[in-house]
Amino acid sequence: SRTHPTGGGNATLEIIPVPTITPTPQSDATGRKLLTNREIVDKGAPSVVCILVEDANSGSTGTGSGIIMTADGYIITNYHVISGATSIEILLSDKTRYEAHEVGSDQLSDLAVLKIEAKGLIPAEFGDSGQLQVGDPIVVIGNPLGMELQGTATGGMISAINRDIRIQNRTMTTIQTDASVNPGNSGGPLFNQFGQVVGVISSKIMGDFSGTVEGLGFAIPITIAKPVIDDLVTLGYVSGRPTIGITNFEVITASEARFFDIPQGVRVISINENSNAYKEGLRPDDIIYAINDVSIEDGDQLNEEKNKHKVGDEITLSINRNGEKMEFTFALMEDGVLRG
Repeated sequence: SRTHPTGGGNATLEIIPVPTITPTPQSDATGRKLLTNREIVDKGAPSVVCILVEDANSGSTGTGSGIIMTADGYIITNYHVISGATSIEILLSDKTRYEAHEVGSDQLSDLAVLKIEAKGLIPAEFGDSGQLQVGDPIVVIGNPLGMELQGTATGGMISAINRDIRIQNRTMTTIQTDASVNPGNSGGPLFNQFGQVVGVISSKIMGDFSGTVEGLGFAIPITIAKPVIDDLVTLGYVSGRPTIGITNFEVITASEARFFDIPQGVRVISINENSNAYKEGLRPDDIIYAINDVSIEDGDQLNEEKNKHKVGDEITLSINRNGEKMEFTFALMEDGVLRG
């Protein structure tokens, strides 16, 4: 059975900055060598793994990619790669297999940390994604479409930085690249020209455009990922993140509001029954249209207003339930503690 998130590790992700000095074609001003694509692959490939997941409840299987973070077996990947898995197996670049357990995962950032019982692995070197510029060359290594194509390397450049992409009712800040990425690349590394990991590929985001455009890959910047990863290792969840306790919702658009004669806002689909909001009376099908008298029209506004407050702060939700207006006041809880 699947191991529940535990945390408790003491590994941290170390980012090694590159001097912000104009380089020569072969090296930077301090003599640090700019690598060719072949050298980047030689350096980075041993740190990339194939992740095999199985959901015994549904009978489904899937694959993704991962990045070796430490020599003793901490591995970074995407939340959506391992979500719902009842068993997780890691296939190293040398074809060695290990059973893995989940240390912690975070849906909001689409990141997860796994652990295998191994020693002497080759960890990736992590760079500063904040130093990237549009036009910088990059390399992607992963397992597009499954383990049959394990270790596939593709190249390209940075197409955009700080690109906000909306997916599943949330906005993520990403690195955009024209390198070829496909399902199966999810969770794998985006390497800079020094062979450092500067992003975690999320082909789930790219997949929303699949079939209509090409050359639009997206990665989670490693400087954004670092605090999440460190918390997942030490705690099993992301600390300090306030939550109402809603686990799924849908947006009521302006046209839907007019047609059904209901408020524009966010309809609760499901809610954690251990949350303070549930204990105070919030239920599925309630439509939230304001927080502390600030109008809420979509998920971004809901999260933006909620995130102005800290864990323990009290907020008041204005909701519509079958045409009746109601208010609920409660203290925000810590997301990771509630889900744990």
